[in-house]
Amino acid sequence: MNHYILLSSWEEWHLLQNRVEHRESVQNTPEDIKEIKTQVDLPVIGIIKRNYDDCEIYITPTIKEVDELMEAKPEIIALDATISSRPKGQKLDEFFHEIKEKYPDQLLMADCSTIEEALHADELGFDFIGTTMVGYTKQSKDLKIDENDFEILRTILSKVKHPVIAEGNINTPEKLKESFRIRSVLCSCRFSDHKTTAHHKIICKCHQIKAFFKRIMYGLLCKIGHTDH
Repeated sequence: MNHYILLSSWEEWHLLQNRVEHRESVQNTPEDIKEIKTQVDLPVIGIIKRNYDDCEIYITPTIKEVDELMEAKPEIIALDATISSRPKGQKLDEFFHEIKEKYPDQLLMADCSTIEEALHADELGFDFIGTTMVGYTKQSKDLKIDENDFEILRTILSKVKHPVIAEGNINTPEKLKESFRIRSVLCSCRFSDHKTTAHHKIICKCHQIKAFFKRIMYGLLCKIGHTDH
């Protein structure tokens, strides 16, 4: 299971990092989200990655995964909102309405890979539009999130009415700063134990993210005169 955690302060990140480092394993169950929610007073975006033989998508692909996530009640559930094939040939529109009929108050995030997919998700009524899948689908294989001065992100921001979460290879301080500059509502950091990813790699990723976020925050504090160091 993967979790997106919206961090509001360096202290919250440090608390979460310590919690991850002291766990013996990362389990693929809703208990992960429940445990995280006891440690931080922040919104959590939950997903379940699961592969099905008859489709290309794997991020919260069916109502079964949504039901499992709802046991933990994450504030937001993210799901693949691309045009890639879905289990049993179900269309995104059908799946979206299936979720909303069963859980009408649940906030949903669309993981998109193209501008067209993002605009469609916005029209459907997703609460958050994410650029998560840019570069990871057949239809977006030649696209990069930072290409042409973040053209994809800027175009989506100019055309949708729902908040946009910049994600998908936002993996350097420069990309992070630029994403905020063009007014995406936030950038999302992801902790993954998908397939055979080892726990020590998760810890290393925590340190990498910690390092470049610290550089960003230090630069911002210096800019507004809140530090002399």
